Amino acid sequence: MDDLPQELIALIASFLERRDDHPVEDFPPPKPAASKLPPYATISRKWQLAIECRTFNSIHLKSNELSHRAQTLTGHRRAFVSALSFNIVLPAYDDHRCAKFETQEEMEANNQAFTNAMQALFDLLKTWEPDSTHEQCRSVALAISAIYSPMDKGHRPAKKEEEDDWNWGIGKRADLWEHRYEYSLIRLLEHANLPSLAIISSLDIASGSRRLEPRSAALLATKLPQAHTLKFDL
Repeated sequence: MDDLPQELIALIASFLERRDDHPVEDFPPPKPAASKLPPYATISRKWQLAIECRTFNSIHLKSNELSHRAQTLTGHRRAFVSALSFNIVLPAYDDHRCAKFETQEEMEANNQAFTNAMQALFDLLKTWEPDSTHEQCRSVALAISAIYSPMDKGHRPAKKEEEDDWNWGIGKRADLWEHRYEYSLIRLLEHANLPSLAIISSLDIASGSRRLEPRSAALLATKLPQAHTLKFDL
């Protein structure tokens, strides 16, 4: 089969199911199953390229895993990426702090964590750009899909969040949940240190319980000279 043209192998690979489907009536919806594609990448070099073209087309990265995941995004795999979703993970806080509003110190720590995450991402993406101006620069759609702390509502371990919610409901736990940071805005610091990225074709900043300061969103956009679409849901 390896004698087949790369284009034909890619076409065959496109018919492979990536994950098992689940009935739409399943509730709550199950967590996404592991991809069934990676084993096919071991067949041959041509199959590896065909499979990785799919598996790396749209990727999801977390700031606390960026350095590790960057080690897998090398060589030809970078050329396959057309969409990148990025989650920024803020510092955790303990159960005692769940019942108190964020302090100025905590806000500043969150701002620094956000800034560090964006700096690391931009530095990584800068290495994906061609060294020569004569080389064509591919485009990547960037989405900042979530900003959260591991202790925020919806991001705690499932069992802990269920227990916390139950104890809160019966009055045995004090917890402000998302109201804890309702007066906080995430701010980008030292934006001048961010490199300019010609590789980014669009920027989408999703809304969430953690809100990004509008000025910070605009500052990020100034670093994306080739972005033709900007969507800020703040």
